[in-house]
Amino acid sequence: MYDFTTAAQMTGMLAQFGGIPNSMTLLGNKSAGTATVINTWGGSVTVQPETSTGNNKTGFSVSYTGVPQEACVTLATKLSQTSVIAETTINTTTTIGSVSAALTGAQCVADTGSAGNNTLKFKSLT
Repeated sequence: MYDFTTAAQMTGMLAQFGGIPNSMTLLGNKSAGTATVINTWGGSVTVQPETSTGNNKTGFSVSYTGVPQEACVTLATKLSQTSVIAETTINTTTTIGSVSAALTGAQCVADTGSAGNNTLKFKSLT
């Protein structure tokens, strides 16, 4: 069970325990468990507890903002096909199970200049 009340708390603790990839940037106080995470495109990354059966927080989700269109299509298509991901949300549309390349192509929006405009959320119930 993930005994956290907020995404900030869970993300901060993950950073404190060294669970953030080196390709991402930490801002704030890592040792205090209050750091925030920035992805390679300059958007935020959060990890939060998710409720599954029985109102227990036995699942979690990972959200990315500022994702470029090409990366959005690739990440959503590939990660949604793994057995760990139960739901994938692209911007405001949630799909249970795998997301086809056709769907991701329709749901991932174009960049504004070099800035990505997509938000992805991957939910695991394990």
